[in-house]
Amino acid sequence: LDNYDDAVLFRQEVANLFAGFISRPPPEGRQLALDPVTGQPFNEDRDGFTPMVALEPGTMQELGPGEEVEFSKPPDAGNNYPDFMRQQLMAAAAGTGTPYEILTGDMREVNDRALRVVLNEFRRRLEQLQFGVYVHQLCRPVRAAWMDMAVLAGRLKLDN
Repeated sequence: LDNYDDAVLFRQEVANLFAGFISRPPPEGRQLALDPVTGQPFNEDRDGFTPMVALEPGTMQELGPGEEVEFSKPPDAGNNYPDFMRQQLMAAAAGTGTPYEILTGDMREVNDRALRVVLNEFRRRLEQLQFGVYVHQLCRPVRAAWMDMAVLAGRLKLDN
């Protein structure tokens, strides 16, 4: 579930990347390519490439004749994310015996009466676990072992 959550977050980050690519027709003769911002010939970097033009929100860019802009089409984050996460959390809640509303704190589809029933049932289940598991399987054996050690060590005298 955590991996899916991370993957959707990464897809959303990729979808937020907004990139445009300027396509120019091949230069005719020795004509130099012009910078669409300044109208001056491009100064190439040491590696022979022209510097990239940064995109800012709300910027309009004028292109030279024959130039076109193509924008990237990153994947969207998907519209089934909330439903999938809810279903997975409901399965986790059912697997642990914890009501979904208590596990997640999501109270959007439950009214006060239904919540009272859910809470009462959950409290009964916890009391059963406390008495049937923790008291009988943990507390009683620990008490018996303590009693045996106390008697054997002479710290506790029992009347016959």
